Amino acid sequence: TYRFSTGLRYGAVFHTYEQDGERKNSRDENFTLPAGAKSVAHFQAVTRAETYVSKGAPSHNALKPGGEALELEFLSHPNDLYTDSTLRARVLFNGKPLAQQAVNAYFVEAGANDEKITQQLTTDAAGIISFKPEKAGTYLLLSRYRADAPASAKVPQYSYSYSVVLEVTQ
Repeated sequence: TYRFSTGLRYGAVFHTYEQDGERKNSRDENFTLPAGAKSVAHFQAVTRAETYVSKGAPSHNALKPGGEALELEFLSHPNDLYTDSTLRARVLFNGKPLAQQAVNAYFVEAGANDEKITQQLTTDAAGIISFKPEKAGTYLLLSRYRADAPASAKVPQYSYSYSVVLEVTQ
Protein backbone atom coordinates (compact mmCIF):
# COMPACT_ATOMS: atom_id res chain seq x y z
CA THR A 1 0.00 0.00 0.00
CA TYR A 2 1.25 3.45 -0.95
CA ARG A 3 0.15 6.82 0.43
CA PHE A 4 -0.23 9.69 -2.03
CA SER A 5 -0.37 13.01 -0.19
CA THR A 6 -0.18 16.69 -0.96
CA GLY A 7 1.57 17.14 2.39
CA LEU A 8 0.63 20.23 4.35
CA ARG A 9 -0.28 23.06 1.97
CA TYR A 10 -0.49 26.59 3.34
CA GLY A 11 -3.13 28.43 1.34
CA ALA A 12 -5.20 31.57 1.30
CA VAL A 13 -5.51 33.95 4.22
CA PHE A 14 -9.11 34.80 5.10
CA HIS A 15 -10.53 37.84 6.90
CA THR A 16 -14.15 37.90 8.00
CA TYR A 17 -15.47 41.10 9.49
CA GLU A 18 -18.69 42.96 10.25
CA GLN A 19 -19.26 46.48 9.06
CA ASP A 20 -22.51 48.44 9.28
CA GLY A 21 -24.38 45.28 10.34
CA GLU A 22 -23.18 43.33 7.30
CA ARG A 23 -20.75 40.39 7.31
CA LYS A 24 -17.98 40.63 4.71
CA ASN A 25 -15.02 38.48 3.65
CA SER A 26 -11.66 39.20 2.09
CA ARG A 27 -8.76 37.12 0.77
CA ASP A 28 -6.65 40.17 -0.03
CA GLU A 29 -3.09 39.61 1.23
CA ASN A 30 -2.79 43.34 2.00
CA PHE A 31 -6.14 43.56 3.80
CA THR A 32 -6.57 46.22 6.46
CA LEU A 33 -9.61 46.20 8.70
CA PRO A 34 -11.79 49.17 7.67
CA ALA A 35 -12.47 51.89 10.23
CA GLY A 36 -15.45 50.99 12.40
CA ALA A 37 -15.40 47.31 11.34
CA LYS A 38 -15.20 44.42 13.80
CA SER A 39 -12.98 41.42 13.04
CA VAL A 40 -14.85 38.11 13.25
CA ALA A 41 -12.16 35.72 11.98
CA HIS A 42 -8.61 35.91 10.61
CA PHE A 43 -6.98 32.63 9.58
CA GLN A 44 -4.95 30.81 6.98
CA ALA A 45 -6.08 27.58 5.32
CA VAL A 46 -3.79 24.58 5.91
CA THR A 47 -4.85 21.56 3.86
CA ARG A 48 -3.78 17.97 3.32
CA ALA A 49 -5.36 15.63 0.77
CA GLU A 50 -4.52 11.94 0.58
CA THR A 51 -5.40 8.66 -1.05
CA TYR A 52 -4.02 5.15 -0.77
CA VAL A 53 -3.22 2.66 -3.52
CA SER A 54 -2.53 -1.02 -2.91
CA LYS A 55 -0.87 -3.45 -5.29
CA GLY A 56 -1.79 -6.95 -4.21
CA ALA A 57 -2.89 -7.47 -0.63
CA PRO A 58 -3.21 -4.22 1.39
CA SER A 59 -0.34 -3.60 3.82
CA HIS A 60 -0.26 -1.27 6.83
CA ASN A 61 3.11 0.56 6.79
CA ALA A 62 1.82 3.53 4.75
CA LEU A 63 -1.10 4.03 7.14
CA LYS A 64 0.98 5.30 10.07
CA PRO A 65 0.03 8.89 10.99
CA GLY A 66 2.71 11.56 10.93
CA GLY A 67 1.63 13.26 14.16
CA GLU A 68 1.36 16.72 12.61
CA ALA A 69 -1.75 18.84 12.00
CA LEU A 70 -5.13 17.23 11.18
CA GLU A 71 -5.11 13.64 9.89
CA LEU A 72 -6.84 10.27 10.02
CA GLU A 73 -5.31 7.20 11.60
CA PHE A 74 -6.92 4.22 9.88
CA LEU A 75 -7.88 1.43 12.27
CA SER A 76 -9.23 -0.64 9.38
CA HIS A 77 -7.64 -0.58 5.94
CA PRO A 78 -8.98 2.10 3.55
CA ASN A 79 -8.28 -0.18 0.56
CA ASP A 80 -10.17 -3.12 2.00
CA LEU A 81 -13.56 -1.41 2.00
CA TYR A 82 -16.72 -3.08 0.74
CA THR A 83 -20.41 -2.17 0.86
CA ASP A 84 -20.95 -4.63 3.71
CA SER A 85 -17.99 -3.39 5.78
CA THR A 86 -17.27 -0.47 8.09
CA LEU A 87 -14.20 1.76 7.95
CA ARG A 88 -12.91 2.79 11.37
CA ALA A 89 -10.51 5.70 11.73
CA ARG A 90 -9.29 8.00 14.49
CA VAL A 91 -9.20 11.75 13.85
CA LEU A 92 -5.97 13.22 15.19
CA PHE A 93 -4.68 16.74 15.65
CA ASN A 94 -0.94 16.91 16.29
CA GLY A 95 -1.05 13.22 17.19
CA LYS A 96 -3.86 13.50 19.75
CA PRO A 97 -7.42 12.21 19.24
CA LEU A 98 -10.18 14.76 18.67
CA ALA A 99 -13.47 13.96 20.42
CA GLN A 100 -16.73 15.25 18.92
CA GLN A 101 -14.97 16.17 15.66
CA ALA A 102 -17.11 16.35 12.51
CA VAL A 103 -16.17 14.31 9.44
CA ASN A 104 -18.33 14.58 6.33
CA ALA A 105 -18.58 11.81 3.75
CA TYR A 106 -19.40 12.70 0.14
CA PHE A 107 -20.33 10.16 -2.53
CA VAL A 108 -18.64 11.16 -5.79
CA GLU A 109 -20.87 10.61 -8.81
CA ALA A 110 -19.62 10.95 -12.38
CA GLY A 111 -20.85 14.16 -13.95
CA ALA A 112 -22.30 15.53 -10.69
CA ASN A 113 -21.02 18.87 -9.47
CA ASP A 114 -22.93 19.21 -6.22
CA GLU A 115 -21.38 18.84 -2.82
CA LYS A 116 -24.16 17.18 -0.88
CA ILE A 117 -23.02 15.45 2.27
CA THR A 118 -23.78 11.72 2.08
CA GLN A 119 -23.11 11.04 5.77
CA GLN A 120 -22.29 13.34 8.67
CA LEU A 121 -20.02 11.53 11.08
CA THR A 122 -18.87 12.63 14.54
CA THR A 123 -15.99 11.13 16.47
CA ASP A 124 -16.60 9.46 19.81
CA ALA A 125 -14.70 10.25 23.04
CA ALA A 126 -11.64 8.39 21.68
CA GLY A 127 -11.70 10.35 18.41
CA ILE A 128 -13.00 7.40 16.37
CA ILE A 129 -15.45 7.44 13.47
CA SER A 130 -17.19 4.47 11.88
CA PHE A 131 -18.08 4.90 8.22
CA LYS A 132 -20.39 2.38 6.57
CA PRO A 133 -20.71 3.20 2.86
CA GLU A 134 -24.22 3.06 1.44
CA LYS A 135 -23.15 1.82 -2.01
CA ALA A 136 -20.11 0.97 -4.10
CA GLY A 137 -18.16 3.85 -5.63
CA THR A 138 -15.82 6.68 -4.74
CA TYR A 139 -16.14 8.64 -1.50
CA LEU A 140 -14.40 11.70 -0.13
CA LEU A 141 -14.06 12.07 3.65
CA LEU A 142 -13.42 15.65 4.82
CA SER A 143 -12.78 17.15 8.24
CA ARG A 144 -11.96 20.74 9.25
CA TYR A 145 -10.50 22.01 12.52
CA ARG A 146 -9.51 25.51 13.55
CA ALA A 147 -6.72 26.10 16.08
CA ASP A 148 -4.36 28.83 17.21
CA ALA A 149 -1.44 29.32 14.84
CA PRO A 150 2.14 29.27 16.14
CA ALA A 151 3.44 32.60 17.46
CA SER A 152 5.67 32.90 14.37
CA ALA A 153 2.67 32.81 11.97
CA LYS A 154 1.30 35.86 10.17
CA VAL A 155 -2.25 34.99 11.29
CA PRO A 156 -3.77 34.24 14.71
CA GLN A 157 -5.38 30.95 13.60
CA TYR A 158 -5.00 28.14 11.09
CA SER A 159 -8.01 26.42 9.58
CA TYR A 160 -6.89 22.83 9.00
CA SER A 161 -8.63 20.51 6.56
CA TYR A 162 -7.93 16.88 5.82
CA SER A 163 -9.49 14.90 2.99
CA VAL A 164 -9.07 11.35 1.80
CA VAL A 165 -10.49 9.62 -1.28
CA LEU A 166 -11.74 6.05 -0.80
CA GLU A 167 -12.90 3.45 -3.29
CA VAL A 168 -15.64 1.11 -2.09
CA THR A 169 -16.27 -2.13 -3.98
CA GLN A 170 -19.33 -4.38 -4.03
